[in-house]
This record gives sequence, structure tokens and C-alpha cells, in this order.
Amino acid sequence: MLLVVLSTTATQAQLIAPGELTEVHANLEGIRNCTNCHQLGQRGIDPDKCLSCHTPLRDRIRRDEGFHATVSRQCASCHKDHFGRDFDPVRLATGSFDHSQTGFDLVGRHLNLTCRGCHRSANVVDADVRRFKGQVGRLNETFLGLSETCASCHDDDDPHGASFQGQSCASCHTATSWTDVEGFDHGQTGFALVGQHLQATCASCHPGSGAARFENVATTCQGCHGNESPHSARLSRQDCATCHTPANWSSTPSFNHRATGFALVGQHARIACTSCHGNGRGAARFRAATASCETCHGDENPHGMQFEGQSCASCHGAQTWTAVPNFNHGTTAFVLTGAHVRVDCTSCHTGDGASQVFADAPSECAACHDDAHEGVFGTDCATCHTTADWPQMARTFAEDRFDHETHTGYALVGAHGALDCAACHTQPARRDADIHITLVDDERGQTFPAVDAATCQSCHTDYHDGTFAEALGGADCGGCHTQTAFAPTTFDLARHAETAFPLTGAHLATPCTACHLQPGHTTPTFDIDQACEACHAEGNPHGEEFADPDGVTRCAGCHNATDWDLAAFDHSETGFSLLGAHLRTECTACHTPETQPDGSVVRRFTGLSSECASCHLEEDPHAGQFEGQTCDSCHDTQAFTITAFNHAATRFPLAGAHETVACAACHRPELTADGTEFVRFKPLGTACADCHGSE
Repeated sequence: MLLVVLSTTATQAQLIAPGELTEVHANLEGIRNCTNCHQLGQRGIDPDKCLSCHTPLRDRIRRDEGFHATVSRQCASCHKDHFGRDFDPVRLATGSFDHSQTGFDLVGRHLNLTCRGCHRSANVVDADVRRFKGQVGRLNETFLGLSETCASCHDDDDPHGASFQGQSCASCHTATSWTDVEGFDHGQTGFALVGQHLQATCASCHPGSGAARFENVATTCQGCHGNESPHSARLSRQDCATCHTPANWSSTPSFNHRATGFALVGQHARIACTSCHGNGRGAARFRAATASCETCHGDENPHGMQFEGQSCASCHGAQTWTAVPNFNHGTTAFVLTGAHVRVDCTSCHTGDGASQVFADAPSECAACHDDAHEGVFGTDCATCHTTADWPQMARTFAEDRFDHETHTGYALVGAHGALDCAACHTQPARRDADIHITLVDDERGQTFPAVDAATCQSCHTDYHDGTFAEALGGADCGGCHTQTAFAPTTFDLARHAETAFPLTGAHLATPCTACHLQPGHTTPTFDIDQACEACHAEGNPHGEEFADPDGVTRCAGCHNATDWDLAAFDHSETGFSLLGAHLRTECTACHTPETQPDGSVVRRFTGLSSECASCHLEEDPHAGQFEGQTCDSCHDTQAFTITAFNHAATRFPLAGAHETVACAACHRPELTADGTEFVRFKPLGTACADCHGSE
């Protein structure tokens, strides 16, 4: 029994403590300490209990920092224990570890370092980590607590002393190479690098090493280039930047030549400095030079002695030699106006060089312009034309001098004859709802530009919107209208008879506008539906009674344009032929009006009963004696009287003397209860005494 107890206790101990704890957790050895890491009734480690001790790691996870913030919160999935004192619970495979999961990517030179090259106790700056790991003597074994700043590791390597105190190394350097400063913006120093300075090496301006290398560096041109000045002492007091820029020493875009009293404009602004200042060097190169045109251009004068004593600048400018912007032609005897202002000087001033004529040039129109009218309108061009443009007519132009048919081939007749010239010949061409004049070619600028008048529609908008485009002869307005007036039209009844809808009957007396001026339209419509119902739908007296499956009442099935009253309607086609007295009866006697649910009144034609009683019930002279029998069992439509009644079909066949007795002898009048007289036919007695008893 004792052996069993001992055996059982050993087994339980083994189940409770599966193995010795690691060295760092040795203080937790023993059954009483199990709940420091384990939760009663649950397998495995409770992560919250781990973090209750490993507080620096817990705080980093809460701040979403570092590697542990990116992985599973089940600590035991990576860190094992109960494998003995010498077991290492941090079994990190440094060769395959992805350092980017820590939030700090390894790039450049950092890629070639060993883990402990950075993760050393001297580099741990996190106070919580230093305290926690220091208490157990594990500060050299942790991977936590490092700062991401360069100075935390490279503070001893800083060659700049206090020059860049408070600035991050990364503001200039990268992890690829210490000498690489591609991230540095020199513009933040107050001296931006532009032009040739961009190509200079840092050492050319920052010689030496250490902190002094970047302190007290000159920023003036003379500070670096003082010994390179080619201008001797003459310009020594002026800043180089007054003329030069870092882009190119030989160019002087910053120099303002206007400050010398001779502003460079036109061609002067485009010539090389050496053209005026020679190729020499030093201050003498820029000694004062005369500003007169003749000093430089005296040998280029093309006018000989014509303008002796006058300055070139009185006519010419620096922009181009051939232009004379300063010359005022108004000071001569021939003032330039209109198109003459745009004419090239050489058009009137012919010749070349000294022989070019400027004085005594002719001023008459005929001297330069050929007479296009061959003398028809006289020799004084100014009578009609102006200098604004040859096609522009002067106010002195008399329209009655112009024969429109002779000169254009288009005779003005009718309403066209009363128009002003400008009504058709104007700029810009008239374009509105009624008129859209088209000018021939491009005659902009002419007072009377030529008009395309090949057809009426060359000027007049198609009033009918293309309705007659496919008509024989095309949409020729002259087929219906005249030039005298648009209305009345020449389209008469004979012309209408040639269309697809000849006018007959009542249509012959119908005004054109009754069909061709549709409601809601301001212009006539000619492309219209020819069916009767297209015009007469609103006057339809039948409602939907004769509507086809499409809901349309086809008038032509019964009516025609000559007789609306159905004089030739064949009633036998309805299934009820009119015979006898019915032939003489008015249609309205049977086809009476009815009020529809919408309040409209229509005359009923379909769905009527063909039974006699449907019309003659109120006329029953028999006071109900023949109820259940049809009228036509005795009567016909010829007359209401009975001419051939077969008395043998009754209970009393006529024989002998009865055959010649008048009907009224037996069938005598009686009165109904309300006093209406009727003839008694039945029931009557058939015994002799019923008629002859009194005899």
C-alpha cells in the first residue's frame, strides 16, 4: 500500500513539473509557483502572466513597437521552458530573421553587420530595458532597448563636433555610404547651389576636416574668386554678381546695360559684347564708346546723299534695318491711310540703294492701280473706292450707277428690286431664322461681297424644313412662290391633283391652312398623314366604337369626302338587312345617342339588338298577350298589319263561314286597368256560344 502511494505521488509530481526550468526562471521552481506562469485548468502558458513580469516588452507591444508587436501573442509558441537550466528560451535564428519586422529596415552598410555589432549593452538606451535586464545580469543578451537614431550608435564617430548639434545624421547622410550626403539640401544653409556651383566638389569650398571644415565659409564671389577677376582694379569695388551668375562666368545676364546710358534693344540685345567692346581684356575693354548710329554703321548707309544731315534714328530703329518705325509718312505730302499703311515701302519707292526713289513719288491712283472697269466709271477711283480696301466702297458711291444684271448676271425683280445693296451684300453675311446668305469664296472685307445666288435656298432658309427635298425638280421655291411675294402661292388645285392626295368633295372647299397648319405650329406642314382620322380624330362622334386593335377609328370604312352622311352605306354588311318600312326609317331612329362615362355623347352603332322588341317594346298594342313570342311570328317589316296570318296554327282553325269573317268580328277592343285600349286575341273562348250566344 505504501509503495502504491509513493508511486502515485511520483507520477503526479512528474505530471505537474515536466522538467527543470531554465536558469533565468530558476526562482520560479516548485509546485507552489506554477500559477505564476500557468492558469489553473488550462493547458500551456498564459501570455498575460508572461507580460506581467516582462514589463518592458509589454509596454513596447502596447505602443505597437518592435518585432513582438507584429507576431502572435502566444509566447510559448516561440519560447519554451522546462528543458533544464542550460536551455536557452530565446532560440533566435539570426541568419534568417527578417529585421524589417522590428520596424527598422537594414539597408546599406547595416546589412553587413552582425546582430551583436549593434545589440550591445552599451547601445541599450531604454531605461526600462536596462533596469529589467540588468537585475538578472542579462543586459548583454537582450535585443531590446536600442534607439533608431544614428547618434545612439555613432556618437563617437561624429567628425563635426558641435557644428550640427541637435541635427539628425540622416538629414545629410545615408546608411549606404558615410561620404554620401545626397539627402543634404544646401539651400537650407542660406547659400543655395546653382549653376557651376552644383558641379563643384564639397572639398573645393570646404577644405580640411573636422568641425572647422564647415564653419566660417565665405559666401561672397570674391571670397573664392577674388584672384580670378580679369577686370583689374577698375571694377574691384563692384560685386561680381552685378554682371555674372554661377551658371557661366563668360556670360553676363545680370548686367543691366541701361545703367550705362545706352539701353540694348532690338538687334543690339542679340549681338555679342565683343562686337562693340572688342576682344581685349581688363578694364579698357569696357571704356566708354559713342552711342551714335553713324559711329558703327556709317559705312552701311544705302541712301547716298538723300538724307544728308539726318540721323539714322529719325527713321530706323534697332529692331531691324529694313523697318522704319520712327518715320512718320504723315509729314510728307502723301498721308498713308487704309491699306496703304500695310503696303511695303518698296511697292511705291522703287529702286535699290542710293537710286531708290523717296522724293517725287506719284500720288495718283492710276499710277499704281489698273482700272478694272475699263473707264466705265470714269478715272477717279476715289469716286467709289477708299484706301481702307479696294472692295470697300466710299460714301460717294451711287448705287443707281450699278446695273446689277449687267455686272453680275442676276436681275433684281419683284421684292429683290426694292432691297438695299447691303441687305444681301454685307459683312458678316446675314444668318438668321429666315435668311442664311452664303458669300462666294472668301470675300471678307469687301463692302459688297459676291453672293452665291444659284438657287433660292442659297439665301432663303427652307421654310418647309426639307419636306420637298425629294419632290420632282427638288426643293425649288420657284415651283410654288414668286419673287414678288412669298404668298399667295402659285400651287393651285390642279397642282394638288398631281400629288398623292387629290382634293375631292368637301376637301375642294377646305382652306389650305385647315390641313397644313397644325395646332401648336407657326409654319405650315406638308408632310402630313393622308388618313381621314389624322385630321378628323377630334371630331370623331363614335368614341372607341369602331376602333381597330391599334385604337384607331378608320373613317374611310364608312365615309367619303363627298358625303359624310353615309348615303351609300350597305346596311346588309352589318348582318341586319333593312327591308320594308326599315328602309324608310331614319338612321337616328334606331341609332340613338348615349352618354359615355367621361361625359362625351356618342351615337350607338355596334352591339345593338336585332330583336323587334328592342325598338318596339314601348309600342306593344297587345298589352302583353303574346309575351315570350317574337313580333316576326305574326308581323313582317312591310307593314304592321297582318296580311297572311295562319289561323290554323292556333287552337281555333278557321273553316267554313269563319274564313270570310273579319278579324274584328271576333277580336274586339278592350280596356286595360289604366284605360289603354287593346284588341283581345287571347285568351278567347272557342265554343260557339262564346260568340253566338246572344243570337
